[in-house]
Amino acid sequence: LLLIFANALWGINLFTVKFGVREIPPVTFACLRVTLMSLVFLPWLRWFPGQMAILSRVALGTGAAGFGLLSLGLSISKDVTAVAVFTQLIVPFSVLLSVWMLGEVIHWRRSVGIALAFLGVIVIGFDPRAFSYLPGLMCVVLQAFGAAIGMIYAKRLKGVGPFQLLAWISVITCPVLLVLSLLLEQGQIEAVRAASIQAWGAVFFAVIASSLLGQGLFFYLLKHYPVSSVAPLTVLQTVFGMLSGVLFNHDQLTSRMLLGGLITIAGVLIIELRTQRMFSDSVET
Repeated sequence: LLLIFANALWGINLFTVKFGVREIPPVTFACLRVTLMSLVFLPWLRWFPGQMAILSRVALGTGAAGFGLLSLGLSISKDVTAVAVFTQLIVPFSVLLSVWMLGEVIHWRRSVGIALAFLGVIVIGFDPRAFSYLPGLMCVVLQAFGAAIGMIYAKRLKGVGPFQLLAWISVITCPVLLVLSLLLEQGQIEAVRAASIQAWGAVFFAVIASSLLGQGLFFYLLKHYPVSSVAPLTVLQTVFGMLSGVLFNHDQLTSRMLLGGLITIAGVLIIELRTQRMFSDSVET
């Protein structure tokens, strides 16, 4: 139940971000998000000698590219449902990057999962409705790729807790997004001043519900239950994201979007299950 609740928070967060960037420029929205995150996670901020360069790369991939491009993609895209599916590309991207950067070997089952994940995205991409906001979906693809790079570098960290990692991601990312907002956007100060309570609620939801509560519950469950039981169920965030898009954003869920979403979820689930099986086998060995 806790895991379902965490996935629901992550899925609903896509809609709340979509709602927020209607009033606040997307990069500015992401900057506000990480600024508040840096305040929330400040008690966990610790200096890690010899690992700060890696932490910076994690922050740039997960924070600057991840949060910034996700907000930008949601601001351009009409539907939350398609974005929810495209965010799952972080899983096949991370596997492919692990082969290139870490020398891992993938066998036919995970290869099939990767192929299915990308096939589902292609099916959605050729849907006439989704094709009309393809640049927004491409931002989400880049977001998933950047977040995957951040995940690969995060594997190299030693002794860094999840909240300590989130603290450094927010602190390092904040000035980067601030500079990008000043260079790429206009009228952001006026937009922030005129933002409604609902728009600010979207910012606080991203920080408190998605990052603090959602991530906190997820890592709590990882400590108390097998990874093989917890990680595969994170595909539920896509389901909740699609539901929130249909229910709250009034998305038009076409048959091609639904088919592509199911194919991508199936591919990601295969990757997750096989990866956790390999992890369990290596631990037993």
